[in-house]
Formats: sequence, structure tokens, C-alpha cells
Amino acid sequence: MKTESSNLKGINDGYSHIRPLLKYNNKINLNNPVLIVGFLGSGMIGQLGTDYIVEQANLHQIYFIESEYILPGAIYIKKRIRHPARIYANDEGTLCVLICEAPILIDGVFSLVNVIIQRCFRNNVKELIVLEGILKQYFSSFEDSEEKTIILTNENVSEQKENIDKNKESVLKNPDQATNDNLLSPDFAYVGGPAGDLLASCSENNIKCTGILIPTIQGVADHNGTIKAIEALNKFILPISIDVSTLKKRTELIKEKVQETLQSISKQYEKDYKRSGIY
Repeated sequence: MKTESSNLKGINDGYSHIRPLLKYNNKINLNNPVLIVGFLGSGMIGQLGTDYIVEQANLHQIYFIESEYILPGAIYIKKRIRHPARIYANDEGTLCVLICEAPILIDGVFSLVNVIIQRCFRNNVKELIVLEGILKQYFSSFEDSEEKTIILTNENVSEQKENIDKNKESVLKNPDQATNDNLLSPDFAYVGGPAGDLLASCSENNIKCTGILIPTIQGVADHNGTIKAIEALNKFILPISIDVSTLKKRTELIKEKVQETLQSISKQYEKDYKRSGIY
């Protein structure tokens, strides 16, 4: 079922509003899209991953989100001022990406999730995927999990296996295959914040949803973790392939610059210590 963007009105609950961007209001028809969501979280996995997908898939902004609970501000990126919470789509209307690059007040998580769920129903979203960095203490079984990509889904294994060869709609082929592909599906996990509430709301509203979680740490942009998240999308979910080669090159350049900076600081400290006579 196709839904024309030109006929879509803004979604709001009095506190949070999803408003159409007039520039593309008459140009893109949403066709049962997959929606990928990234919030500002640990390792910046969601933010970095969704931003890279928008760039590589040549997506266009179609909505912005205003909320009393999103920290006010503007994002200046690629020489343009943007709203911190945005929704993008491809020309075919089969892929959407929601990016929120500002903190969300805890009191407003329900409001924001509520309007996203309403938008999912209005646009006939067939699957919602959350990219998120997760701290390892939230999982019960975490052996060697630093090398794993954690998959949480509200679809059972038998249902997943039926969809493997059909546009890569399945998240996991089977438990053994998941292990071979460095994927982990734990027996218990807690996902907090907007990402967790959105997954829970999708499940309760019978919307197919998947959480792709990357073990990471707080306070550091995890580019390697972002690469893992996108590779998981390519293997098991997306009907298109996102090239990660550019992201890998950027990651290597960042590593080199960090290493150069550390070496420069080390040399400077060494000179200062010798000059002051401290060893």
C-alpha cells in the first residue's frame, strides 16, 4: 500500500510534533518502508550509523520532529543548519531513517515514542530497526561479547527462517549461523532510554522491530562499532547494501590522527620533564 507524502499531515500529541518538510512533500511516496532509528547514546552508534546511511543511500529529509522534551538547539553539518531530530527517505520510499542528535529529557520519552509509533502506523512501516550502543553490564551472558553484534527482535526463529531469501528481511538465519557471523542473541537483556521504550512499544503494537546493539563505552565515538552495526544491516535486514569502505577509511584516518596527537603530547611532556628536572 502506497501512502503519498503530499496527503500526510503532521503527527502530534500536544507535546511532540512530526512535521512534513515542504520541499519534498510532493516528491516522495512512502511504500511500506523500513525505518532505521538512531538516538544519541553510548558510543554514538545510533547517531553515526544513521548519519552515514543517509549519506551513502542518498536520502532526502522529509520530516522534522519538534518536542518540548528534545533539548533546544540546531545542528550545523555539511554547511547547513538542520533541526536536531529529522526523518529521511529514499526516492523509492522503501527506506526511512530517523536521526535524533540532541538529548531527550526522560519525562518526554513516552511522548516522543508515541508520535513515532503513530507515524509508523500512518506510513505503514513494515519494520523498525534501532541502532544503539549498549554497555555490557546490561546483559546476563556476555562471554567475548565485545566482538559480537547483539540482535534483539520480536520475531521468533521459525518466522525468521521463512524470510531469509526474500529481500533479506530476516535478522537471524538460525542460532548456529548467528554465532558464525559474530551475532549474539542473549537470553536476557535490558535496553533503557528511548531506544528500549521504542522497541517495547513496537512489540506491543505488533510492529516488527529489531534492535542492533553494539557493546561500547560512554563518552567516546565508536566508529568500529558503527561499522559492525551497518554490516549487520547489510547481511540480514536491508534490501539495499550500504558500502562501509568510506567509513573504514575515515576510521583509519581518525586512528592515525589520534596516534599522532598522542605521540606529539608524549614528546612534549618528555621535553618539559627534562627541562624542569622531573623524572
